[in-house]
Amino acid sequence: MKADLIALIRGLPQVAALAGDRVHWGSQPVDATKMPHVALTMVSAPHGYSLDGDTGLHDDIVQADLWAETAAEAEALRVALVAGLSGWSGTLGGTHFRSLRILGGRSLDGRGSGTQKIIHGNSVDLRVRWRAAP
Repeated sequence: MKADLIALIRGLPQVAALAGDRVHWGSQPVDATKMPHVALTMVSAPHGYSLDGDTGLHDDIVQADLWAETAAEAEALRVALVAGLSGWSGTLGGTHFRSLRILGGRSLDGRGSGTQKIIHGNSVDLRVRWRAAP
């Protein structure tokens, strides 16, 4: 699911126009200096169960942190991500995404320490319901 979610986000035209391929799980690679970028974090990944056992359905919460050099870029990236993912369903790669929902979001404090420059950010919480594609 992780690789397929990255491919989905990178494939959103409005997100790609802003962030290109700078969409990653975890933190942005150390050698990367370009912005804006999207850093994804798995917050919760419970499995679905029925009386017969594991159903194969996952109901994950993913946090997307969106970082940019300006507040306007960070907001444009948030708008693009929400517009592209809200309510999306379909199969991509080995993952059948049953639904993607926006749970909420918040502004991020991008103050650096010492000589680091200030960056601007937004965070979006996603509910990702999925199972392995047949």
